[in-house]
Amino acid sequence: MADDKAPVQDALVIRGAPGKHALLALGSLAFVAVGVLMLILPPPAYWSAGKAILGGVLALLCGLTGLGTAAYAATRPLLLLYPDRLVDVRRRLLLPLSEIREVVVIPPTGGFLTRWLSPQWLLLYMHDPGKYAALERLNKCGGLIDADLTLDLSLASAVDCARARQFIADHLAVGVT
Repeated sequence: MADDKAPVQDALVIRGAPGKHALLALGSLAFVAVGVLMLILPPPAYWSAGKAILGGVLALLCGLTGLGTAAYAATRPLLLLYPDRLVDVRRRLLLPLSEIREVVVIPPTGGFLTRWLSPQWLLLYMHDPGKYAALERLNKCGGLIDADLTLDLSLASAVDCARARQFIADHLAVGVT
């Protein structure tokens, strides 16, 4: 499998959008701030000091975990696209493009904020759907999708999601194996 830490020159690298990572970090900082305030301010009359300390520590831990997750996710690519294969870095999935029959994108919808935060999925229809059935078992059983395989690019920008879809479609059209 290709090394996701050092992609080669001919790869199209899809990364998370900086604004989406910043939003996650901002939300995590809010938890840290609430935790610190719960620890330094006196608790309300209907709370005991123990509940305030426990709540403050839990909020602080959640916020620090979120900050660590945001920092880790910001350093890693989501998807590596090569002329003959793609690598889903999060699932460690290497997929030859010759096995893909069709690619469809579910674009974000709604207003500005809902469009920015809504899921962006590339739906892959495979020549041999049974080979990847175990990866999508929960989505298919729940009736969420009908595709054989999904690539979640919700952290990427809409432009990068469209670039990834176009890259895969172009390499399917020319029949690169």
